[in-house]
Amino acid sequence: AAGSPVEIILDLNGHTITGSSTAEAALYQLNAANENVTLTLKDGKGGGKINLSGLMRFATLSGTAKNATLNMQSGTINASSSFNINAACIKVYGAKATMNMSGGTINGGWK
Repeated sequence: AAGSPVEIILDLNGHTITGSSTAEAALYQLNAANENVTLTLKDGKGGGKINLSGLMRFATLSGTAKNATLNMQSGTINASSSFNINAACIKVYGAKATMNMSGGTINGGWK
């Protein structure tokens, strides 16, 4: 049903995800089409990581999303970019978008 809560859990389970893009892109995009969505990142085994480069993001939660939440519980996000605009490993904006970080590590570097 429309508006029913949806929970997405990404458990890295010790594995690595690698992404790169020269145009703005995200592994997860929560926008106006998403309502009452919770995205949780965790790593149940340890050593799990997401390596991003360029303009690739792990997640974008836009201001048009209705009650979109990103929970980072564990795991590592490594991001590096040579772009000086629009480079972010996580982009959260708008009154209805929230990020909670209770664990894990985010490493960012720009060249």
